[in-house]
Amino acid sequence: MQFLSQFRPQGLAVSLEREADNSFDTNAIKVRVHIPSIRKQTVIGYIPAQIARELAKAIDIGCEIKAMFKGVIGSYAYKESLGALINIAV
Repeated sequence: MQFLSQFRPQGLAVSLEREADNSFDTNAIKVRVHIPSIRKQTVIGYIPAQIARELAKAIDIGCEIKAMFKGVIGSYAYKESLGALINIAV
């Protein structure tokens, strides 16, 4: 996340990848960030389970899901972790 914070959010793309065969959660949805300016991509984590449960249903019936990277959040105090703010539209 620290690495991603050096890029403008508008310059990054997000894709959501359904992982029905995930051994921990059959509704798992992986979040992949694409960095076109350096031709790289990275997995930054998973959609929270409560949201993934409903979003997975929409993906499974063929709904188009769009995601937009809005920015890196967190790290406001010592030892706080970083996260990503992502806008998801169905």
